[in-house]
Amino acid sequence: MLFTDFQKLIDAQLQSLETFFIALGEMLADQINSDVYPEDFKKWRPNRAPNFHQLVGGQPYFVRCGLNELVNKNLKLDAFLSTATRDNGTYGDHLRRIVRLIHDDEQLYQAMRCILRDQPCPDYDSFCRLRSAGILRGESKENVSLRCKIYEHYLKKHLL
Repeated sequence: MLFTDFQKLIDAQLQSLETFFIALGEMLADQINSDVYPEDFKKWRPNRAPNFHQLVGGQPYFVRCGLNELVNKNLKLDAFLSTATRDNGTYGDHLRRIVRLIHDDEQLYQAMRCILRDQPCPDYDSFCRLRSAGILRGESKENVSLRCKIYEHYLKKHLL
């Protein structure tokens, strides 16, 4: 086995592990709802925490990046909320990558278009793939929704 083959194997395993932990974190976030936010954030803007939670949906990457952006750039929550789903916003790189991956797979593309139109996911394979990627939440392909408003806004804009 060549070093590059070994490195590809390690990269693939790390990517699978990362996907597992992202999905696990999202499932836990669904269970604990807005408890994923630090107490300091709730004290800082107690009446605005629900708006932030609706936007990020408890998705760990979105929570971490969003709170980091708010604190490090000393942004007001309204300013953050209005720019978060833009291509050059806090989540732009991640969102563009998600759109590219969905768009490059015809099955996922058609499934996501159905979901964005408030229809059930057309096939179980797409449902499982999109849910394990952390884009969807739900227990069945008939009862599915997008994980958060960020995905809803951005994916509707770019896939419909």
